[in-house]
Amino acid sequence: MKKITEYNHLSSDDKRLVTIVFRNARSTGVVGGGGQTLDVDMKIKNNTKKAIRFDSSKVRVTAGGPPMKSAYNKKFVLVPGASKTLTSIFPRLPGQMTVGAGYFYYDQKKYKMTYTYLLFNGHVTSKNLFDVVAQEINGKGKR
Repeated sequence: MKKITEYNHLSSDDKRLVTIVFRNARSTGVVGGGGQTLDVDMKIKNNTKKAIRFDSSKVRVTAGGPPMKSAYNKKFVLVPGASKTLTSIFPRLPGQMTVGAGYFYYDQKKYKMTYTYLLFNGHVTSKNLFDVVAQEINGKGKR
């Protein structure tokens, strides 16, 4: 590999080629109930032509309150076409964080990865950043 690009230094076009999926792997409690928690996995796939360095400790989720940090603290490189799954990157994520406005981001809030909207139903992908309903909900939510 000649050159490795940090994920947050990718162009907007390249970021759109990186597929990110956050999956509700396991739930406890009642959906929408105050005690529900989600055990969230993350899968990232590099569909660019660049090698990408990713620091899992920089992944955060926010939904109105203070951000939650990733349970991981590892850096890795994804060559073009490669993917990686991080099991339980957010263990015991409060279910309420996935009902309204909120998003996963990398390093700084301006580097959004996906909205949290409807994660409790199964999974959310980086494509939901272009979902009109999710955008509207997050536009009304306060950060």
